Amino acid sequence: MQDAEELLDDDPFDFEGKGEVRPEMIRDINWNAAYQWAPALKELAAKTPGGSPTFHGRRSDIAQAILHHLGKPLRLDNHAFLLPIYNDQDSQLVMKCSRQVAKSSTICNLQVLEAVLRPHWRTLYVSPSHQQTRQYSNEKLRPTLYDSPLLKNVFLGKGVIDQVFEKTLLNGSYIFLRAAYLTAARARGIPASRVFFDEAQDLLKDNIKVISQSLSASLISAGVEGSEMITGTPLTHSNTLEEYWRWSTQNEWLIPCDCKGGDAGGYWNFLDERNIGKTGLICSNCGKPLDAASGQWVTFCPGEYYVGYHISQLMVPWKQGLNAWRKEIVLPFEKWPENKFHNEILGFSYDTASAPVTRMDLQKCCYPDKKLPARDTSKIIHARNSTMNGLRIFGGIDWGEGRQEGSAEKGKRKFASWTVLTLGAYVTDEIFWPFLWKRYVGKDIDPEVIVPDVLNICGHWGVEVLGADWGHGWGVNSRLFKARGRTGVMQFAYSTSLGERKRYDAEAHKFIINRNAVLADTFQAFKQQKFILPKWDEFESFGKDILAEYVEYNERARTMMYDHPIDQPDDALHSLVYCKLAADISHNRF
Repeated sequence: MQDAEELLDDDPFDFEGKGEVRPEMIRDINWNAAYQWAPALKELAAKTPGGSPTFHGRRSDIAQAILHHLGKPLRLDNHAFLLPIYNDQDSQLVMKCSRQVAKSSTICNLQVLEAVLRPHWRTLYVSPSHQQTRQYSNEKLRPTLYDSPLLKNVFLGKGVIDQVFEKTLLNGSYIFLRAAYLTAARARGIPASRVFFDEAQDLLKDNIKVISQSLSASLISAGVEGSEMITGTPLTHSNTLEEYWRWSTQNEWLIPCDCKGGDAGGYWNFLDERNIGKTGLICSNCGKPLDAASGQWVTFCPGEYYVGYHISQLMVPWKQGLNAWRKEIVLPFEKWPENKFHNEILGFSYDTASAPVTRMDLQKCCYPDKKLPARDTSKIIHARNSTMNGLRIFGGIDWGEGRQEGSAEKGKRKFASWTVLTLGAYVTDEIFWPFLWKRYVGKDIDPEVIVPDVLNICGHWGVEVLGADWGHGWGVNSRLFKARGRTGVMQFAYSTSLGERKRYDAEAHKFIINRNAVLADTFQAFKQQKFILPKWDEFESFGKDILAEYVEYNERARTMMYDHPIDQPDDALHSLVYCKLAADISHNRF
């Protein structure tokens, strides 16, 4: 094995000295469009006898010095739009990308680079499916590690782990890889200092929040605050990725044209379909050709919580040739459906999402439009009375983080989810009455406060079975089991791959529930007025959680997908679902 000192003394970019032909892209560098880069590896690294080298300088330079891509040294020439993503080290980063713009390759390079630069560093990569994670591991991550001579000879060797979902380096760094579509179970609890969320448009926002909790110990373990990078290709304006984009600085790559003068120095092009010419990129004002590499990042929403970059196919160098432009830009522009073109070529969201239930649907279930004889349903009920006698009462609890994210100093405030408890009962064979709603906020967010209170409420009302969220509350639920016994608590875990409506996992003491089926049933029940709700003024704060939900078609999974905007919690919806599930399973209805 070649040691670090030998590698550092050997200039890996001395192509002529090795008798190799310098690649065309390196020979013909457009220095006006790119940035001056020609350092040798030995100028960026310090030798450490008997150990791994230490590095200094810009990360983009170090990446080009030590990483290989597709069997060749990594080059970022004419890729100036990627430089701040490598160099600025933003702790909260969003990349909204079209397809085929080196998104996953950039994630891979950053994940490897950080593992090399920081001994004992831990990163976590998360995608929506095992297939996508496996493909990233085998086609991106492993070739980058083992095709880069310095990494292979200095950071890899006997004793390292080289598995699909876990890799290590000789400097003690770990690279974890997981999948999390509808559940965060396989990715939660992994201690990491940086999490990379790929294809975030197919991830649920609640799962991103749960997995990001793995960053909480980074300051203690690694001496730095944890960071996250959220990337993907947008779908609709309600989609996960678009939601995070709204909370970002929304940096856009603007390209100048000299067709207009003034203080701005010309006409600045915001790239969209107006810039698509028959043979190349054109100015949307005058129609003259544009040089995509001459652009610069412009921040549209300064001071936001996330730093966001929008990267489209119109700006990448490998699409600027005549044949590539005609085949991969113009043809899709003329032939593809508009939503697909906006998503995959321009990297823009395009609305196809819809609301599964409306405000009017909910209000038709509210008092006085919907009421019961001999029972007061006009308000949320907190104390038992004689009119409740004879009802089999069930409960549902959706566990939330119970905290606010973001800060007023960094723009808009984002709200994490809150724990919500719902109690309800069937009053006829068809009509379900959720009569008690409670959201735990302020000083009551502590589980040490919530659990005793939930148990007291369940005892007061004689709750038969309490349905609980397994995905976010699996640790706290053990206390509910201890107090109420196995028959007094049902745990529910959502799944979209389940071929049946439910399945019981005896080992984990939980029901696996077809998420789409139970949510569709719930919304249909609202439309058919099979719920009885309090007056709207009394119920509105909980009703907003239900109205926050939207549904859109997910092409990857070929199914409908329910989710909610990042700043609008849906906890009351799921507490109701768990409450009704507990009742339906007990009544043999589901």
